[in-house]
Amino acid sequence: MRTLLQDLRYGLRMLARNPSFTVVAVITLALGIGANTAIFSVVDAVLLRPLPYRDPDRLVEISENNSKQGVNWFAVAPANFLDWQLQNHVFESMAIFHMSSEELYLAGEGQPEELQGRRVSASFFPTLGVQPILGRSFLPEEDRSGQRVVILAYAFWQHRFGSDPNVIGRQLTFNGESYTIVGVMPKGFQTLSAAYSNTEREHLWLASPFENHPPTERKAKGLEVIARLKPGVSLAQARTEMETIARRLEQAYPKTNDGWGVNVRPLFDDVIQWEYRPKFRPALLLLMGAVGLVLLIACVNVASLLLARGVTRQREIAVRNALGASRLRLIRQLLTESVLLTALGGGLGVLLAMGGVPALIALCTADIPRLDEAGVDGTALAFTLAVALLTALLCGLVPALASSKPDLSEDLKEGTR
Repeated sequence: MRTLLQDLRYGLRMLARNPSFTVVAVITLALGIGANTAIFSVVDAVLLRPLPYRDPDRLVEISENNSKQGVNWFAVAPANFLDWQLQNHVFESMAIFHMSSEELYLAGEGQPEELQGRRVSASFFPTLGVQPILGRSFLPEEDRSGQRVVILAYAFWQHRFGSDPNVIGRQLTFNGESYTIVGVMPKGFQTLSAAYSNTEREHLWLASPFENHPPTERKAKGLEVIARLKPGVSLAQARTEMETIARRLEQAYPKTNDGWGVNVRPLFDDVIQWEYRPKFRPALLLLMGAVGLVLLIACVNVASLLLARGVTRQREIAVRNALGASRLRLIRQLLTESVLLTALGGGLGVLLAMGGVPALIALCTADIPRLDEAGVDGTALAFTLAVALLTALLCGLVPALASSKPDLSEDLKEGTR
């Protein structure tokens, strides 16, 4: 430890003696590390981070398809969903929500507001594994039309009611109809609209998912379906059983179900690879590769600077070697200086990334899901640390090896009269 502290102090003195070199090297590394951290923050939020629900790997999205009509993905008919729910043995729970949100005009107490609400079934929140922090979820009997109850989003509860814990049971008037508040969801919670869209945010959720979608309807399709696999059930098993049920319904209802099959795919894949969204995954990975190449170029440039600087320090290194410093000791000292440079560049790079992520989000015109969740968090900092250590090794190892083997007879003569 004492030797390490000596190396650090000596390294800092050497960097301070040549400020122009230090500034150029630090800025070069900061640009490469900062760009990589910013892009990784976006890639992590969009492509790597699991969905914010309980056991997200067991969540699936279910839709209908019809090869005869050339339809790969379609919303679900209410009566088909109810049959799936009754006949399957692979899902722990199934739930529905409306494809489109509803525009609600809040009147009465306080300022009028235009809000976004979405109808969901009573099993929706339990299927996702999220419970309200106040009040309760919807009840099964509230799935039928005519139930005027709502659950509030946390942000709307804060904004409209000042986080009043006694909000449960109060009345809200939407579009001329009175609704009773029965729950408040946790902070930051958004349902699938936030995953499918980077711009849409829900203020509240409504019961009665069969509103405008009669439960006996098989022809009109307008519901989204999610489900939670039972423990130990594979995706292949679920697909096989749901296809068997689809063939059974096709025989029972040939007029409405002819040719209609079932898609079952992980909910995460559905969010990321939604059929009607631009294919942004290849673009993000290509961008990540591009900034990685930028960092590699920065490492080569800094290594070249260190090699050039090593030429000017040949006599210093020869004297230390002549006084008894081993080659390993010299390599460690030179690598310590490289680590110090990288640490300074990494710190500045993190600051650049913190400003760069919001700029990247603002520049993105495509509707990329979960983009607003991107930020320099613990995962991004761990990535930065790993990148910085690798950068220090790439920048410092070759110059250290080259400079730590001096020619004593020539280097000690250099500079003498």
